[in-house]
Amino acid sequence: MSDTLIEKMLSLPEFRVTDFKQNDNDMGFYVETKERPTVCPVCGCYKPNLVIYKSRKQTVRDINALGKRCALIINRHYYECRECGGRFAEPLESVGEGERLTKRLRLFLGRRKPVV
Repeated sequence: MSDTLIEKMLSLPEFRVTDFKQNDNDMGFYVETKERPTVCPVCGCYKPNLVIYKSRKQTVRDINALGKRCALIINRHYYECRECGGRFAEPLESVGEGERLTKRLRLFLGRRKPVV
């Protein structure tokens, strides 16, 4: 396993950190998934022949660290299955579908006491 120190600090094993930027208030982790999907969610084919037909940057908020706001800038891939022709976004374990927060940030916010 060749996780870099910054990947260990991020503690989201599905991602490979490709770049890191910070300023006085913010930290940005530029990431992409380490592995391609092994099952097509459209046809259910195991180890399908997949091609990337599009990529885009998706920004997702994460838990603050070292007194700074943190964000993941995900290089999100969209695949086309050559078995069935179906298209889908790569599944992300750490981020819910259509969400702009990581699951761990959502859990953290849910446990906070409300300000009265």
